[in-house]
Amino acid sequence: MNSGLIVTRYAKALLTSSEEQGESLNIYKLMSTLVDSFAQHNTLQSVLKNPTLSIAQKKELITVASGNFSNTLFELFIDLLLKNRREDFLQRIALNFCDLYRKNFNICMGRLVTAVPLDKKTEEAICAFLRKHSQQEVELKTVIDANILGGFILDVEEERLDASIAGQLHKIRKNLVK
Repeated sequence: MNSGLIVTRYAKALLTSSEEQGESLNIYKLMSTLVDSFAQHNTLQSVLKNPTLSIAQKKELITVASGNFSNTLFELFIDLLLKNRREDFLQRIALNFCDLYRKNFNICMGRLVTAVPLDKKTEEAICAFLRKHSQQEVELKTVIDANILGGFILDVEEERLDASIAGQLHKIRKNLVK
C-alpha cells in the first residue's frame, strides 16, 4: 500500500474522530508537541523503528515525546498504530494531522525571528496585525537568533519580510559588489 495514502488515512481518521468527540484542539496540541519532538530529536524516528523495543516501550516513548499528557482518544490511536505496526509513519501522520487541522480551522503558520526575546504584548500585537491582514487565525512561533543583529525576520506561509540588520547589510554588500 502507498505510504502517503496510509499517512493521509490515519491523519484524517484521527481528525474526524477528534472533531466528533470535541477533542480536536487537545489532539492538535499533542500532535504539535510530537512534531516538535521529532524535529528536536532526530533519532526518535529510528528508535521507533527498532524491532527490539516492545510495544509497551514504544508507547512509553511516544507518550513522553507528546508531552506526557493523558488523552483517551490519543492513547487509543497510538495503540491502533502500534497494533498495526505503523509506528514508523507516526512522524508523517502527526505532520499531516497538523496540516489538516490548520486547514480545517483556517489557521496560518508564522515564524518570527528576533535578536532578543519579545514581550508578550508585542507578540500579541504582531499576531493581531497578521490576523487582520490575512483574515486567518495565526499560530506564531518565535525564535531567538542573535546572528540577525537586530530587527526581525517574519515568515508567514510562503511570504517573508526580512527587516533584520543582517539582511540589510547583506543587501548593501550585494549592491556594492555590483
